[in-house]
Amino acid sequence: MAGRQGELRTTSYESFGLRRSLRTLYLSVSTRMVQGYENMRIALINPPRVDGFPVVREERYEHKDIGSVYPPLGLLQLAAVLEKDGHEVMLLDANGQNFNVDTLVEKVKEFSPRFIYGRLAFDCQREDLEALTRVRQAVNCPLAVRNKIIADVPDIRRGLLESQGIDYFLDGEPEVVLSELLRVLAAGGEAASVRGLSYLENGQVMSTPAADYLPSLESLPRPAYHLLPSLRPYHTGVFSSGRFAMVQASRGCPYNCTFCAYAGVPHRSRTVADVVGELCWLVDEFDVRQVLFFDDLLGAKPGYLGQLSQAMLDQKLKLKWVCCQRADLIKAEGLRLAAQAGLVELAVGIESGSHEVLGRTGKNIELARVRDIARWCREAGVLFYAMVMLGLPGDTKSTIMETVDFIREIEPFYTQYCFATPFPNTEMYKYCREQGLLLSEDWSKYTPLSQTPVVRTETLSGAELVELRKLAYRKTILRPGYLWRQIRWTDPLWNLRGVVKLGGRVLSLMTGKAVR
Repeated sequence: MAGRQGELRTTSYESFGLRRSLRTLYLSVSTRMVQGYENMRIALINPPRVDGFPVVREERYEHKDIGSVYPPLGLLQLAAVLEKDGHEVMLLDANGQNFNVDTLVEKVKEFSPRFIYGRLAFDCQREDLEALTRVRQAVNCPLAVRNKIIADVPDIRRGLLESQGIDYFLDGEPEVVLSELLRVLAAGGEAASVRGLSYLENGQVMSTPAADYLPSLESLPRPAYHLLPSLRPYHTGVFSSGRFAMVQASRGCPYNCTFCAYAGVPHRSRTVADVVGELCWLVDEFDVRQVLFFDDLLGAKPGYLGQLSQAMLDQKLKLKWVCCQRADLIKAEGLRLAAQAGLVELAVGIESGSHEVLGRTGKNIELARVRDIARWCREAGVLFYAMVMLGLPGDTKSTIMETVDFIREIEPFYTQYCFATPFPNTEMYKYCREQGLLLSEDWSKYTPLSQTPVVRTETLSGAELVELRKLAYRKTILRPGYLWRQIRWTDPLWNLRGVVKLGGRVLSLMTGKAVR
């Protein structure tokens, strides 16, 4: 692989033989450090922000972000599992609390852990690993890391293990794999007996058989929000202030879109009662008033959104919330109930306004249903957030203008135009590589919010895609009629925030900066 992949493989050691000997010696010593300690001190780390950007490092989104700072839900969930196992856990969210590597190192040294676990983002894996290995060197204990995309690509994973000083790479869900790894190491066992794990042994990368997915999400304890010093740093573009938390009602997705880096993960949905129980707990224990449902889609089962909304109404929960959903799973009645239960914004992946392009991605949604949803959202008073990809296989200037015309017709509250990003564990990546459409394999550029595309299409160059994206924004969010309809005459604060956000987006487009 070219680009950043090659940079990640570099090392400061004089030879691979010396590096292999030192790594083998270190791993032997560090592994012995955890033997005999059934209840250990574990440091869970969300690394610092990168280039000023907050970063999302979760199982369904692993990239830099703009305008939002999310609580580290995956680490909070894992921390609760490890506490239940009897370990003493420190959770350090350098991203959310916005402190640098030096502060992170000092905080971890004060805790003196016997094991470190950290999440990586795909587009800033190098920076994340530099931070985590500095911490590991300061406290001299084993380090395990996780990234869903990298776990699916053996070549990238091998490069990280060989050159970055990682002791263990988790190939499966952390709540399953890390819990078992710590149990085995404490008992003096071998990592080879832990499923869903990769590690370096005598200079060779060893990978154990795949771990099973969690069969039921309801077996998990409540996320360990008590380990965060405050909820104040966390916000989204919609929830700019107030006490905000994230909830997962499900994991995985039963669909297999060719562009999705998280396709193939089995869909598991919690019961409505279990989810509402967590919502009540967040309100009672942490005074949460705003919630983001961080699901790929909020319930694949028919009627789930309506059932959840009715249960929230029955509990008289005074929450404002947002979620993502697939267009063909939304029903008018469920959306009306959701609005009554506090739904503020609904995000829907439209991807393209061209039936031909949608068919090639495996998305296969009916645009007529999207038209219905746009109308239902307006009627219910819900903000409709449309997500579109430009540069999908088969995209031409004609199909992109078809998409723009479709967005102008349905007029969402806001439309996010991203360049299609073929992550290396996707069918789209295989296709683009075979067809010679990749413009870069520098993984630092593989982010949906990038200002430059990493692929071209069969008929459009990267430069042409950049210009078409600018045109798409101009023709949708900068139209006088559209802007006039966003004004709320009784809410001057809403209008002021809108002007600030719009101005920021326009400035970013003009200066070539990333824009959401």
